[in-house]
Amino acid sequence: MLHTVRRLKPIPKALLALVAAIVLVAGGWFAWWTISPLFLNKTVSEALPLSGADAQAGELKLLFQGEFTGADAFHKVSGTARVVESGGETLLRFDDDFNSINGPDLYVWLVKGDNTRSDFLDLGRLKGNIGSQNYQVPEGTDLSAYDRVIIWCRAFSVLFGSAPLG
Repeated sequence: MLHTVRRLKPIPKALLALVAAIVLVAGGWFAWWTISPLFLNKTVSEALPLSGADAQAGELKLLFQGEFTGADAFHKVSGTARVVESGGETLLRFDDDFNSINGPDLYVWLVKGDNTRSDFLDLGRLKGNIGSQNYQVPEGTDLSAYDRVIIWCRAFSVLFGSAPLG
């Protein structure tokens, strides 16, 4: 039995150029998205929103407080995190001394222990890697279910830093 080999038609150069361009653009975008935050900082300076009688008295009720530490030698985070209550609202507050290495897709989570994969409360994207910022804790949240706040890179499942809340 004879087998014949069919020759494939050559791929047109225009198609190869198009595929190469798409790969270069996508690769460049991905490199920029992952690497550029390491060289760019975003500073935030949010005031504490005081409401009602708290605004007149200038008082907040401090519920929890902790100091950030980085996850390792590269993922560095420092500063103070506070959970405060004002006018019936509960906020997670990063003070002016908050400083984190920047990264792609960073989020602020409340977690219990080392469980970062299933039982967490997502408070939203990190607004900036430097400075004071506020995150609304949803009404009715049982804060006793969480004992620390973390800065988490969702895209790569990497812990940047954490602060035990006590």
